[in-house]
Amino acid sequence: MKTAVIFAGHLRHFSRCFANQHWFVFRKLEDPHFFISTGLDPADADAAILHDRYDESRVKIERVSQPHLPEPDISLGIGAPFANDPEKYMAISHAQGVLRGLWHLDRAWSFLAQTSNPEQFGKFVLMRGDIHFHGWEQPAAPVLPGEAHLPWWGNYGGVNGSSGVFGRQAIESYLTAFSHLDGILADGCPFHPESIVCYAMERDGCQIHRTLGSEFAFVRENGLEHMVVLPHELARYTASLITHARDH
Repeated sequence: MKTAVIFAGHLRHFSRCFANQHWFVFRKLEDPHFFISTGLDPADADAAILHDRYDESRVKIERVSQPHLPEPDISLGIGAPFANDPEKYMAISHAQGVLRGLWHLDRAWSFLAQTSNPEQFGKFVLMRGDIHFHGWEQPAAPVLPGEAHLPWWGNYGGVNGSSGVFGRQAIESYLTAFSHLDGILADGCPFHPESIVCYAMERDGCQIHRTLGSEFAFVRENGLEHMVVLPHELARYTASLITHARDH
């Protein structure tokens, strides 16, 4: 069955990361089709590099300008699990970046739905243009519509929002969190990106698996920003492996 690969937001260093992403991820996917909604940064033109390896009919690209968005009240950052200083966390530059990131995820879903029928895809893979993989293995079992498989590390109190494998219902819940942001915040979810997308899936009844074998760094101008593994995440991942081995 077809796989939808979704990029949302600025691609940053995609020209440097594409070969790595193809080797670790894209070549392992069944019939991949790419949906890329990027900003207007010059680097976002690098999306066309996909045409070097994939037929043009499999690659859909749009370039849009991210809007300036009204920011929520600063007090909504107080409960963020990894933000001890809410005033710093809710600084205009950071809050605007979080909002635009959520907005562009929502835009990416609209772009996919406008250009293709989401029902034709068996699973959905969310990606970023600046990811450099060290390892990646997709879920062994079929991905059910309400399931999300996220990296076991980098959750920061919610879910690692950089990459993942989703079923049809879970990907829509994740990507459209911005459309439901007022309700999400009203429910008490802190203004914190990993928490927001996590709760967007939870409130829709999705099943979240923080067990995806996906390890990667981020490409920056001065090199790689390596993955940060928190002790409780390593403990939870180890426990999941023991449980899996016992059950099988």
